[in-house]
Amino acid sequence: MSSFQSMAPYILYGCSLILVPLGINRFRSGSPFKGLCDLLGAGVIAVIAWGMGNP
Repeated sequence: MSSFQSMAPYILYGCSLILVPLGINRFRSGSPFKGLCDLLGAGVIAVIAWGMGNP
C-alpha cells in the first residue's frame, strides 16, 4: 500500500469536515437546497473515506 492510499481516507475526511460548516452557513443564509447538497455531499464523502479505510 502506498503512502497516498493510506492518507486518502484522511484527506477525504478533511474535505467532509469542511463541507459541514459550509452547508450550515448556506442554510442560515437562505439557501436550504444548497445547504442540503453540501451536507449530503459531506456524508457521501465520509462513507467513501470509510470504505477506503476499511476494505
